[in-house]
Amino acid sequence: MADRSMVGKTYPPFTVRVEHGKIREFAEALRDENPLYREEEAARRSPFGGIIAPPTFTRNFWWEGHEVQEDLKIDPRLRLHGEQEFEYYRPIEAGEVLTGQVRIADVYEKAGRRGGKMTFAVIETTYTNAKGEKVLVGRRTLIETAPQPETAREPRPPVRRLNPAEAKEGLESPPLVVGPITRTDFVRFAGASGDMNPNHHDEIYAIRSGNERVFAMGMLQAGYLAHLLTDWFGDGTLRRFRVRFAARVHPGDVLTCKARITKVNRNGGETQVECDAWVDNQDGQKVILGFAAVTMVA
Repeated sequence: MADRSMVGKTYPPFTVRVEHGKIREFAEALRDENPLYREEEAARRSPFGGIIAPPTFTRNFWWEGHEVQEDLKIDPRLRLHGEQEFEYYRPIEAGEVLTGQVRIADVYEKAGRRGGKMTFAVIETTYTNAKGEKVLVGRRTLIETAPQPETAREPRPPVRRLNPAEAKEGLESPPLVVGPITRTDFVRFAGASGDMNPNHHDEIYAIRSGNERVFAMGMLQAGYLAHLLTDWFGDGTLRRFRVRFAARVHPGDVLTCKARITKVNRNGGETQVECDAWVDNQDGQKVILGFAAVTMVA
């Protein structure tokens, strides 16, 4: 059943800075060559006096947070984006800081065409600028198509932070397991990093280029390995990090990130550590070989 008690609930406001580079990237993704989205001189001569964002740009930061999703109790595996509405008051400008206020505007149910109930949730976000002026209201409708029983999934334990006093040669980190890796992981990283090589998302292109299928960017696995090192040694401890890409990662692979301390030097309150690091796939094949130098403070 749809939980009507959530209707009208508001959430803590959030702030976002509108970046010129992100506006340009968004326009390029839309193949929109409007100079007001990319050329500062042309934008200065416009009635707006500067770079503005495309009308649907707030897609860039409309994620409303886990609390909203938990309140709605919509299964993400069955969730669809059914409708989107924008109510405009003025263009969004590069450089400005916007404050977003999220509200659950409506929750209701309808009978599905193929039987069963569909749950609809309308999430409304109002954006204001630094002057408190309303800039835009966005309303998106999420649909849960058909509730299914939850599948039990055992959570993986987090990597325990290493105490500097425990550091010794030969000590291995706990494993950080990531996966199964999906094509969506590739696409998300492409958007975040700007790596649009079609070998990583276009199956036909990858095969015609002589590959078995699409494969991950090496820097995606490097990011997973850096994740392990940061979890184990602590934020801000990395001084050097080097990786060599040894094998490709494909959709469905399960990756295990590990590190082993090879050298320890204690100097006053600092513990300087060097370690080998690597990423294995489910077959035990190393897909990345790495080295890291770390300084921990007691």
